[in-house]
Amino acid sequence: MTNIIKKTALAGLVALSAMAAAPAAHADGLYFQFGLSGGDVVYKERDYDRHGRDYGRRGRVCTPERALDKAERLGFRRVELERVNRNRIVVSGRKHGEWSDIVFSRDGRNCPVIRIR
Repeated sequence: MTNIIKKTALAGLVALSAMAAAPAAHADGLYFQFGLSGGDVVYKERDYDRHGRDYGRRGRVCTPERALDKAERLGFRRVELERVNRNRIVVSGRKHGEWSDIVFSRDGRNCPVIRIR
């Protein structure tokens, strides 16, 4: 296995030295492509909420709005946002006639539940 890696690295160095020896006038004719062949394009998956709003790169974390929506889906009524920090979101609301708190992690898009108090 190491012989294959050594031979590949040596072939790459030889190719680079050959390109370095080529005159600069011909350099604009060289094109490098890494990845998929055949012109295939891979589109980045975008994140949309249920109302069609695009969250882009921030779509991979739990937001306070998503935490409030999830608390309502879990049966909490009159939900309020209590605390937000970089690791968790605390939401309070009424469940079975009593005030309860639910703590969500900000780690994933689906707002994983840490605990219900």
